[in-house]
Amino acid sequence: MLALAVLNCGKDAAWLSETCLYELSVYTFVVSPRQDDLVLITHAADNIANRLLPGKHKSDVLCLPGMRLLDDPDDAYRLIHLPTGGHITTTTRSSGTGGGRSYPEWSWKRADEPITAREAEVLDALPFMTPDAEALLAALTSRLWLRDPCGSWAIEGWYNPPPHRDRETTRSRGHSRRLSGRGDHWELAWTSYPYPEDLVAALSHPRAGLQKVRVVPEGKVTHLRYGTAQLSVVPAV
Repeated sequence: MLALAVLNCGKDAAWLSETCLYELSVYTFVVSPRQDDLVLITHAADNIANRLLPGKHKSDVLCLPGMRLLDDPDDAYRLIHLPTGGHITTTTRSSGTGGGRSYPEWSWKRADEPITAREAEVLDALPFMTPDAEALLAALTSRLWLRDPCGSWAIEGWYNPPPHRDRETTRSRGHSRRLSGRGDHWELAWTSYPYPEDLVAALSHPRAGLQKVRVVPEGKVTHLRYGTAQLSVVPAV
């Protein structure tokens, strides 16, 4: 469990939120953001790396375009996104150090290999995101495994019910997740865990949340506003 504290992994984590969070949501992992590094602690560290990294023998679109593997003496999977300079580490160890690599490293592109024309084409097609939206979506990503020590709310990823508060709902069997939008306006809809009210509580908590975020209920939808940006949390259908 991450400590209940203000988390800051830098706004470069926003490209992860908007571009590949859905791809990673098929795995279970603990998000442990460090300064300038988004650390994912998981039993599937090698699979996540393979999901993100372009390979020498696979399509440039079956990955996160612009992602590259860095050399690492600890054998963690340390990745860099060339267009933004953002870093991701995927590892089996909570310390953020390596746990051994099982995939052949030669099959992935390294940091000294420039972005291809096809990667640039895909990146140019991504929706525009304002700085306030970057900060709001980065806050969402970095808090995907937070828990209130008093037990009033908890986020345990997409598959785990909140401890001691499980109730049988459609979310117990949900699997759909969608983050969409452009510019300042974004919408998050999902049918699995966590409960929407828990996610809103985590992002707006006075100590662990994003400072100056505003919660605006509108019927069954809750809007989270930060500066000029808005993330609409939509209930399951």
